Amino acid sequence: MLEANHVGKAVAVSRIDELVDALDGAGELFDPHPVSEIAGAIERLWSSQAALVEAEAKIRARLRRMSWQPFADAYRQALAMRGRTLSVSGIRRELRSR
Repeated sequence: MLEANHVGKAVAVSRIDELVDALDGAGELFDPHPVSEIAGAIERLWSSQAALVEAEAKIRARLRRMSWQPFADAYRQALAMRGRTLSVSGIRRELRSR
């Protein structure tokens, strides 16, 4: 799901709490037990151009809001408060060492 969303594509996912939260209304949900529900979710994405366009627009909007830069900036700021300053490559090294 995350890979598809990362390139702006809508998906159909199982109605599991974590996936429902991650999907955030940008795709179709299904109960994983009846095969007919899985097929129905996929069919809704394929057959409704309007639903697909709406879901993919939500995904693109969410992707624009999500960036590694705010997290790197916050981490850099937290380290600076501890008396240390790191570059982005330094932050990456610091994260890898944990």
